Amino acid sequence: MLVPFENSAAIATATIALLANDEARQAMRERAYLYARPMVWKRVAQSYMAAFLRARAYCAEPVHLRFAVQAGAREAEQHVVNA
Repeated sequence: MLVPFENSAAIATATIALLANDEARQAMRERAYLYARPMVWKRVAQSYMAAFLRARAYCAEPVHLRFAVQAGAREAEQHVVNA
């Protein structure tokens, strides 16, 4: 539900309309739940842990191997582009 910014009359009208319409209110509730579900703290924490583990694995590689892989990827991209 969109209303004009800083328009208290429009906000009040939209709120009253939503409170009077059980079906629309339930649909909004369900959409909000589905939208926010990936943002629950447990999932946010899991996402952070996965990022930290990837960073740790990346940093655990010897530096010379990282540069070799990156250089090899650049050479492969150039080969594809020049082909």
